Amino acid sequence: MKRRGRALALAAALLMLAPGAAGAGSVAEETLGKGFELEMQVSPPVKTETLVVNMGGEKPRPGQKPGANVVGIEVPALLVFESPLSASGARLYNPVDATAIAVYQLRISVAELLRQAGITGYGDAEYEALSAVEGFDPERSYIVLSQSKGIPPGSCAQNMALGTLPSGRSLPAGRYQAELVIVPFDPQTRRSMMLSAVIELPFVIESDLIALETVGRRVPLSLFNPVDARRDLVYSVQLSQAELERVSGSPHRTQEELLAQRQTAGFDGEYEFISVCESKPVPPGGYVEGIELHALPDDEPLPPGEYSAWLVRYGVDAVSGEKTMLEVNTQLRLLVR
Repeated sequence: MKRRGRALALAAALLMLAPGAAGAGSVAEETLGKGFELEMQVSPPVKTETLVVNMGGEKPRPGQKPGANVVGIEVPALLVFESPLSASGARLYNPVDATAIAVYQLRISVAELLRQAGITGYGDAEYEALSAVEGFDPERSYIVLSQSKGIPPGSCAQNMALGTLPSGRSLPAGRYQAELVIVPFDPQTRRSMMLSAVIELPFVIESDLIALETVGRRVPLSLFNPVDARRDLVYSVQLSQAELERVSGSPHRTQEELLAQRQTAGFDGEYEFISVCESKPVPPGGYVEGIELHALPDDEPLPPGEYSAWLVRYGVDAVSGEKTMLEVNTQLRLLVR
């Protein structure tokens, strides 16, 4: 069921199947991906008014007990992101009188990306293969941008962070029409229910300029590894050795490394990159909520200054743990205090 308009509150009354009827091929698996494990997020209690919408409309089935389970949401009329890598104060409330845990997923269609930004969200070869699949429809092909943890009744998802697109690019500045999918879970069994709700939710990215200012030694990156990534990702902020030397006055390499560089024909510090922070592996549907700066190769901390850097993603092999650099497309400004 999809609900349109700028309604501030929505709840879904879901007619439950008999116990055990929600098998492996559930709404959660279809929407959130195989292997999804419900992780809870509890915020201070909130009060909200709830509009109940009967999503079932089904006739009673043998063995089914009367009654409905309610999951809901109270949302802002518009989500606003200062930049593609900043978090938005979403405050998605699951009403206190709800009887189900809710997972909220923000997704956008390929067609909407084409309309608003002229991009598909995929690399050329990947999109060519996707569009060749029988029945492919850009209006019904979605890229997951963000996803909450399990929100119990009376709590809310305070913020939402966007992920990079499958191509590795961040979303351009602009206004987009997205969909917020509500996936309910039984609070006792933690198993997904058999129905979900979808509401239209616009969002705005105000600027393409990604500027991150450290808080202490922490880089305030807000990132989401899309559900369809199909592998763990490691996120790293990297800057060139030349940029590091321009801003700080030193290449921050060991003497042995500098000697090896001088002996390397054609060495160019503009093409030698140094990681200044790196996340732990983030599973599909997982989050990065800030990364600590680590020491430079000479064991010194990154000096204060404003640096031009890149966001780099690595795919992690599930068996060997080996990291493979993915396409790099996102540039940012890093301000170290």
